[in-house]
Amino acid sequence: MRRFLLSCRMRIGTARSQYVVTSNRARAYVAGSKCAATPARIKRTGEDRRFFWDVVAPGARPGVPGGLLSAWWLWERIAQRLWPAFVAPGSPHGLLRIRTTAYRGRPIDLPDSTHIDRGATVCELHCANDALLNFSRCSSAVYAAGRDDLRAIANWLIQYEAEVAALYGLTLLGAAAARLGFYRRSMSLTWRAKAERLFMNGLLALYSVDGVARLKRGRTLIALPEEIWMSRQDFLRKYGAPNPVSAYKAVSMTSHLHLAKPSAR
Repeated sequence: MRRFLLSCRMRIGTARSQYVVTSNRARAYVAGSKCAATPARIKRTGEDRRFFWDVVAPGARPGVPGGLLSAWWLWERIAQRLWPAFVAPGSPHGLLRIRTTAYRGRPIDLPDSTHIDRGATVCELHCANDALLNFSRCSSAVYAAGRDDLRAIANWLIQYEAEVAALYGLTLLGAAAARLGFYRRSMSLTWRAKAERLFMNGLLALYSVDGVARLKRGRTLIALPEEIWMSRQDFLRKYGAPNPVSAYKAVSMTSHLHLAKPSAR
């Protein structure tokens, strides 16, 4: 009996040590596999997404949908009917549309200490995609033109919308918005953020001068949309001052002066 108990104890000890060794090897293998697979997995994900857009948008050209990309074009029209946005009066280029609405997200504090509560009135910014594409085809002064349109929005806020607390938008082009003075706020990786990314990637493919090829540059396909914000006070400080000669007109006048030749007498 004593020998039997001793042999059982030895077998249990041997099995336990083998289990520990096997478990440690398994953990090391899994950890090594994860570390080694991460760059390849990221590369494969990017390639899969590029392939997806090649399949979705065969024959698509800038401004002309092709294949399933027509669904993006159609939903954009439906959304404009459901949530109408308009170009601010006096906008010289019409690159931005606006819409006042009640903010439905979580309360936030902007960099200038402006507090935005749920239910506060905000002015939503939307790109007028057709106008933006047409403008980009004939000029590279998009930022100057955008500032001109923002000045028109500022004048509209002063005259008609005293209750607007801030300007707000959702975009994949957060760096461009930051150049115009907007505060960028990251979104969490949720199903809504992924859906917004899919929709915005489709719009970028449809309304970029480079078409679908625009999606294959940089981190466009894996970047999440960002919220952009600017408080009313900060916005009017930047864009509310009168500006009789716009920056875009100044660029145009300078180019004409350089091209003009003195007339022969």
